[in-house]
Amino acid sequence: MPICKVLACSPNLDLAQLRAAVLKTADCDVVCPVSQTDAIELMKEEKFDVLVLCYEYSEEAGQEICDAFKHLNPQGKILVMKKSHHDSACPDVKDTVHALDGPSALIRAVLR
Repeated sequence: MPICKVLACSPNLDLAQLRAAVLKTADCDVVCPVSQTDAIELMKEEKFDVLVLCYEYSEEAGQEICDAFKHLNPQGKILVMKKSHHDSACPDVKDTVHALDGPSALIRAVLR
């Protein structure tokens, strides 16, 4: 049985799938939506423990995904991936990890 269920959102599906592969090594069940709309629809259908949101989203798109997650999964955790020297896609979220910190940092952030 998976440790947690993760929704890995990125406008770059290859990047989301790479992060999903990393998280699956830590026994996480990971879903990668193909679009912002798909992410929000998936949240309505399934409960996720963690949202991993990529820095590549615009602030508006990132905020919409974060708001939907907070509304539909109030106990869930939101983790924003940040690129060095860039603002996060969801500025009111405190849980962040820098993409350059590598796979182990992502796993630790999701599992803590």
